[in-house]
Amino acid sequence: MSFLTSWLLSVIAVAFFVSIAETLMADKRVREVGHMVGGLLLLLALLQPLLEMRLPDSGTWSFDDYFAQVSQREETYRKNRDETLWALIKEQSETYIEDKAKELGLSVCAEVTLQSGDEGVPQVASVTLDIPYSAELSQVIAQELGTAEDRQIWRTKETG
Repeated sequence: MSFLTSWLLSVIAVAFFVSIAETLMADKRVREVGHMVGGLLLLLALLQPLLEMRLPDSGTWSFDDYFAQVSQREETYRKNRDETLWALIKEQSETYIEDKAKELGLSVCAEVTLQSGDEGVPQVASVTLDIPYSAELSQVIAQELGTAEDRQIWRTKETG
């Protein structure tokens, strides 16, 4: 609170001295110059807190460093976004296959392998299933996920 009080008192004092100085000026030209100088002094008194602020002392600072840091953060965020997208698509594809197998009366554990498709969007590259071959489920996987039968791996629980 003492900072605010001292700042307000300095603004009032400058305004008081400027008004006294302007009333003592007789010539019109001198009064115009005095009015401008008084306005600048009052402006400086108002902006005093900003003039006293200091930037953190972190050595040298440049726009190149700033933009390099921004680019690095953008790349980190982009990488995290892509990893999350890949994990989400993998999980949802596996769940979709397992749900479709359940509808067909099959109990399956699906493992999906992804690859980068158009514009970097992950697509299902192959599917590994822990059950013997099922023509109905194979057809669903081929039609719904676009994974051809030659990229579907069917295993039995015994052969693992």
